[in-house]
Amino acid sequence: MALDRQIVRAPDFPPVDWLNALEPPTLAGLRGRSIFVEFWDFTCINCLRTLPAVRGWHERYREAGLAVLGVHTPEFPFARDPLYVQAAVGRLGIRWPVALDNDQAIWTAFANHAWPTIYLIDADGYIRLRHVGEGGYTPIEEAVRALLAEAGLEPSALPPIGAAGKQEEDEGAVCLPATPELQTESLGNGPIERDKSRNLTLPHDRVEGSFYLDGEWRELDQGLSLVSEAGEAVLPFQASAVHAVLSPFPGAEAAAQPEPVFVEALLDGGPVAAGHYGRDLFHRQGSTWVRVDDPRLYDIAVGLEPGPHELRLRCASPGWSLYAFTFQGCLLPPSTSRSAAC
Repeated sequence: MALDRQIVRAPDFPPVDWLNALEPPTLAGLRGRSIFVEFWDFTCINCLRTLPAVRGWHERYREAGLAVLGVHTPEFPFARDPLYVQAAVGRLGIRWPVALDNDQAIWTAFANHAWPTIYLIDADGYIRLRHVGEGGYTPIEEAVRALLAEAGLEPSALPPIGAAGKQEEDEGAVCLPATPELQTESLGNGPIERDKSRNLTLPHDRVEGSFYLDGEWRELDQGLSLVSEAGEAVLPFQASAVHAVLSPFPGAEAAAQPEPVFVEALLDGGPVAAGHYGRDLFHRQGSTWVRVDDPRLYDIAVGLEPGPHELRLRCASPGWSLYAFTFQGCLLPPSTSRSAAC
């Protein structure tokens, strides 16, 4: 991935709060260093799949002069809470500075439009590369090395190129069509009037591209919250993996430390089969469950066979909230051409 010419200067960062930084980083203060900037969000599955590569570049090239910076621009209201971002940063092993871009000030300054997006900025402050979405890890690392060499580092002084792109180079990847990300506008029962709750029942005919609710629900800002004592979400989909953005409480802020909510997950009419458990799924008394303890993305089922599936999420805790479903289409590691973005 060749570096662009020195044409566009990177904008300096508007004043925002930062995590993992004693002082807010500035482009002026980093002048003379190569800078790696990634826009991300802790609920974005595409961002989470990119993180291992970014973590590897930070560990491998920070001593060579690369400054890695994250810009957390939230997609959902609850992700504006610094405590949840800080928890995600710790959980994900992020050791580089992260800007809390709650009002999209940095996003707007960079004219950004998708998660994740990577920018490489040279020692003179020019944007030399912009990459949207997943994939391209080997060419990105080569561009990082070229930028460091431009800054005066001898190629012989660079560490060996890492294995971030190894998965991309594996042969045999099978990437099939997958259901696109679904948010509240994809509710198949029809809209819920703002600030009012509505009793919903599951229709007999359900189609991919929508999800369906049973029980009494009300609309939140970009989400839906269970009002009744019990409720259910049903999702027809095609994908090799399915994830959901869930919260144990309604709204952007919890009144107190929320109690965890246990959600039963059924796939194609029964518990999720062994060997297909997502990272957040567990087995208890013959059923498969998700423990929803924070508002975040939950990894439910993976390694699924091609073809139509139906996921059911059942919960008996009023306040349980649903924001989005996301999917993965590749049965094996993605190819270098893949560039999925939120």
